[in-house]
Amino acid sequence: MKLSEWARQQGVSYQTAWRWVKDGKMPVPVRQAPSGT
Repeated sequence: MKLSEWARQQGVSYQTAWRWVKDGKMPVPVRQAPSGT
């Protein structure tokens, strides 16, 4: 699932979700696909 789609479903902004990813604070496991998504 794309980060933007996940953020929209959770009611947070994409920027907030991306910050959580960078800070290691995502409440779910995250991996980046080779395509960058």
